[in-house]
Amino acid sequence: MSNQTDIKQNTDHGDCPGNTTMNIMKRTLGLAAVMALLVTTTLSQDSGSALNMSASTKGMPAAEQVGKAEASEARQREIAQYGFTAVEVEAAANEAVAAAGGSQDFVGPLAVGAGANTESADEESSPDQQGSVPAAAAAKMSGAVLRLARQGGNGPAEIIVSYAEYPELFEAGRVEALGGEVVRRYQSLDMLAVSIPADALVDLAVEDTVDRLSLDDQVVSMGSEKDTAGYPAAGSSNSFYSGSNVGVAVVDSGVSDHLDLAANVLQYSFVGGAVPTPTVANGEVTAFNDTGRDDKYGHGTHVAGILAGDGTGASEYTGLSEGATLLSLQALDGKGQGSTSDVIAAIDWIATYGSYFDIRVVNLSLGQGVTESIETDPLVAAVNNLWDMGYVVVVAAGNYGNHGYGTIMSPANSRKVITVGSLTDSGTGDDTSDDYVSSFSSRGPTLGDMVLKPDLLAP
Repeated sequence: MSNQTDIKQNTDHGDCPGNTTMNIMKRTLGLAAVMALLVTTTLSQDSGSALNMSASTKGMPAAEQVGKAEASEARQREIAQYGFTAVEVEAAANEAVAAAGGSQDFVGPLAVGAGANTESADEESSPDQQGSVPAAAAAKMSGAVLRLARQGGNGPAEIIVSYAEYPELFEAGRVEALGGEVVRRYQSLDMLAVSIPADALVDLAVEDTVDRLSLDDQVVSMGSEKDTAGYPAAGSSNSFYSGSNVGVAVVDSGVSDHLDLAANVLQYSFVGGAVPTPTVANGEVTAFNDTGRDDKYGHGTHVAGILAGDGTGASEYTGLSEGATLLSLQALDGKGQGSTSDVIAAIDWIATYGSYFDIRVVNLSLGQGVTESIETDPLVAAVNNLWDMGYVVVVAAGNYGNHGYGTIMSPANSRKVITVGSLTDSGTGDDTSDDYVSSFSSRGPTLGDMVLKPDLLAP
């Protein structure tokens, strides 16, 4: 199956329920085929496109303008190489974005508001054309936050603030002076989660140290508990791999006590603003201070079983990474939902304490709609930070493939993480001739940034 076919696979195979994580398998005892796609290739669009991330180069240094022009030309060649036009991609993405929970007026980091980045220096402090938000403030807001700022009012806005450098303690006082409060601090990320009146968003944004205001949006789990894992056929090269000596952090709805899962799985809950903290002394964890295991939704337990179930309850069904050591980081509630700030808190926790637990892989079978560029999305920034630290981060592509292209969720749209979609293998074992991309599996390129995704498909 070619890369072009993977991306442009039609969706007339019917609804195939399932999970889009790296390990979600179709019911089969045959070989689990995994197809590799391009990982780093990106696509862009014509300069006039609503989804173009280059925006205007007016006011940029000449060298930077040349660099952007060259990058745009290279991406246009990539569009032709992979067989779809800018118009086709944009139309499909616009049609899909509402279903994926994204913003119809998504604009990139260089084009927020009504031409905020095409204004001259003399005009930057004037209100933008669509509301009373000064362009200097609008340029730092995601589309969703900009709408809140325009609406105004005393109602609380749940916001993630990204800073140019780590925010000092006195920043909490500035937020409080604006009528808000700091909901979460992070140890390894230059961010704060705040609750602040919509009327104060402009004052918050114009501070020199503030880079971006993003909505603390809802994050949901990916997939259905209906599908089970199929172990690789005996004798296949994949059947000899195990998860021994590999620590895997599962950021999800928790992991329940289960016959097939090891009793030593620790869990830390971040739901509702919780801040669980192990005690570390002399480079070792002296007290785990874990929060106990539970999973009122079931999705995290499902993922854990696919990863490392030992088959005690049913010997024919064992995890694909049997022997791996699991660590459960609960960021989703009993409905499989959570806030962006809670998920980021779990990711930040891994950055701080993951090495003490020998974590090497991080699995996130969750996501949210794309409402801003990967260059400014705080959830994408959080997973990128983990990747840069040396963790292998695996993220579900999403379950919105029935709505077409441009439906990859955040943070699966990150250029760095391994984004995994679903493949339907028709239950024919080693015969891959009848395999196809599952109709529900979200498809690239990513909304706005035009990154070629997913990176892998799994049955």
